Amino acid sequence: MKRYLFVFIMIIAFFFNSQILSQVPNTVNEDISLIGRWNNNWCIAVAVNGTVSYHSTNDTLEIVDFSNPTSPVELKKMDFSSSTSEITDIFLSGNYAFVTTAWDGLHIVDITDPAGTAEVGFYAGVDITESVFVSGNYAYVSEAGSGLYIVDISTPSNPVEVGHFRNDNEVKGTFVSGNYAYVANGSAGLIILDISNPSNPVQVGSFFTGGFSFNVVVKESYAYIADGSDLYIIDVSDPSNPVDVGYLGTGGYFMDIAVSGNCAYIADGSAGLCIVDVSDFSDLNEDALFDTEGYVQRIAVNGNIVYVASRDGGLYVLQNNLITNVSNDQLNIPKEYKLLQNYPNPFNPSTTIKYQISSPSVMLNSIQHLDDEVNVSLKVYDILGREVETLVNKQQQPGVYQVQFNADNFPSGIYYYRLNAGSYNQTRKMILLK
Repeated sequence: MKRYLFVFIMIIAFFFNSQILSQVPNTVNEDISLIGRWNNNWCIAVAVNGTVSYHSTNDTLEIVDFSNPTSPVELKKMDFSSSTSEITDIFLSGNYAFVTTAWDGLHIVDITDPAGTAEVGFYAGVDITESVFVSGNYAYVSEAGSGLYIVDISTPSNPVEVGHFRNDNEVKGTFVSGNYAYVANGSAGLIILDISNPSNPVQVGSFFTGGFSFNVVVKESYAYIADGSDLYIIDVSDPSNPVDVGYLGTGGYFMDIAVSGNCAYIADGSAGLCIVDVSDFSDLNEDALFDTEGYVQRIAVNGNIVYVASRDGGLYVLQNNLITNVSNDQLNIPKEYKLLQNYPNPFNPSTTIKYQISSPSVMLNSIQHLDDEVNVSLKVYDILGREVETLVNKQQQPGVYQVQFNADNFPSGIYYYRLNAGSYNQTRKMILLK
């Protein structure tokens, strides 16, 4: 009897251990480590701000603090009263999260206090919402089958559609840099829109990949396209003439992409997370692969920590061991956006204006990096509000900057200078005395 009991216990133990092992993801090498996990189901979208994750569980927005990745703490769980469809994308900008739901549109959520999160605005102008990207006062909402919608979000409680680029292909993902929107346009590949006039976006360039473009991210004049089984790197320094400079065919299913340093992080469908070395465009290689449960559609990156949204597998928090973890303090990245008072003030004829750009509280296609660039403009206005000088109008990485304003050709009086960086805006007054 004891012998049979022992055999029975061994069989149960074997079965139990097999079940556990079947749930442990397989890493192809030791270059990626699993450091945390949130066992929610049907996780499709994710964005991060520091160590706080904003991710989806079907139609629910969950906010979780991963300060201690092995013991994450749920801060908030939020359903949208106007929606019963799954969340497809999440983008963070300033004090707001912009959340798209498949059949309903765009929800705007105040996240000033993550634990007290509340919906403050809603835009319902699209039918099948794929993704959202926010730049300045505009949200760029991708819709399957009818194109890209441009929504004025300067008043979050009252988002207003101001422009629409009509397109018969599926607009899957969008990235905005300067006056251009780079659109992953499904079977049409990459299209480039001039959005300097938001009410009238105009196509100025395109690149046909021959595959299916799911998402795109632009960094330093290069567009990185997650194109199904392929990765394309396109030189977009001349938007009207994009040129292929790098290609990697893997046979996988690339659906989302982030670029940080020399690493491209790619959501690779059923294969999990793929990391590609992009230091040499002519010799692209897969550096590492982490095989998750379920199906990975979106990722978010913060330093060397990768948040992976896996349908059926939940949220994975992974560490890229190929690079050294770098903290904001180590990089001396400012913790907030700020426009400082010019010095001297009053001045004659020149003065110095300092400002600081923080690690963006934005999610590039639901993706965040410490070294992401932000669209920055610094302009000077006279007392009547007329623009008289543009001091800065370009993308800049997080850091502290200063510029000189020379007013030799301007009369004495009161002037204002205004900084726009991502969704951050601030204006200060200065006095020219001659």
